[in-house]
Amino acid sequence: MSEAADPARILLIDDDDLSREVLELLLAGEGWDVQAASSGEQAVGLVRHDHRSPWIVLSDLQMPGLCGSELATVLRAIPQAKLRVFLAMSASRPAGGTPTGYDAFLLKPFTMRHFSAVLADLETSAAEATPGLRDPAASESEQIGNAPQVLDEVTLEGLRTSMRVHQLTDLFELALRDAEGQLDVMRTAAETADVELYRRCAHSMKGSFGLLGARELQSMAAAAEHAGFADAAAEVTTRLRFSDALVRLRLTLVTRGVCPP
Repeated sequence: MSEAADPARILLIDDDDLSREVLELLLAGEGWDVQAASSGEQAVGLVRHDHRSPWIVLSDLQMPGLCGSELATVLRAIPQAKLRVFLAMSASRPAGGTPTGYDAFLLKPFTMRHFSAVLADLETSAAEATPGLRDPAASESEQIGNAPQVLDEVTLEGLRTSMRVHQLTDLFELALRDAEGQLDVMRTAAETADVELYRRCAHSMKGSFGLLGARELQSMAAAAEHAGFADAAAEVTTRLRFSDALVRLRLTLVTRGVCPP
């Protein structure tokens, strides 16, 4: 298709399979032509070899390999690319505001309404030639809350309207299986005193559960990412709390007709 006939093309870059799948479904539901990549290196290859270059790049900041400002620099330097807007996203707010090379930052989880508002804000800023962009995202504490519910009903209804029932079921089943796998890795990380791996697993769960509206698990993952683990006993307690929360989430999904009993 020509550029004029294909104005809504977006390149989504995220190494977390669950987060990438959720965002791909949500963006497609809003009418975007989504091209997905699981790494910065794959994204660069797609842009270099696909003549239908995306107009917008939406990239996670915390990925192995090529990522962050370095990824933005490489993508912007591709001669044939028609990249117009670079959006960064992460489950943690970066120090210093929007990273170099990006036009705006989105804090996971974010809604499609928020995504559209950021794009509209960018268009307004460009039209007015106003430097900088206001970051309208709420802080993590504001988004998560002091006493988070198991499952945010507004987010669930938004997901229901964006995909078929079987897709929604598969998505939550994938999230539950992924969390169990992450907890196994966190146990190994604690046994080997690998704090970085432990926090990386918690960070991944924080982002994916946030996008799905699983607020209790998102809050717990955020706390685990921040605290790491003090000792073996504390880490076991943390994993038991996660397991209990996963049971509560599954029961809630069953009562909402999302997952089978």
